[in-house]
Amino acid sequence: MKHHPVLWFYVLTFAFLWFGWLPMVAGSQGITPFKPPLFQVLLLLPAVAPAVAAVIVTAVNEGTV
Repeated sequence: MKHHPVLWFYVLTFAFLWFGWLPMVAGSQGITPFKPPLFQVLLLLPAVAPAVAAVIVTAVNEGTV
């Protein structure tokens, strides 16, 4: 992660975004037995995904993790 921090920032951001959106998409298409209101809490993750990814990449690069 120290050699390509920008790449890792984008990879982590993308992963966190889809981790938050995938249950909503699956629920809206009837793939999962859950209804979309149950997953609305997960919509907070895509909202803060860039900030979380930046904190993780910075912490790893600065040596605090």
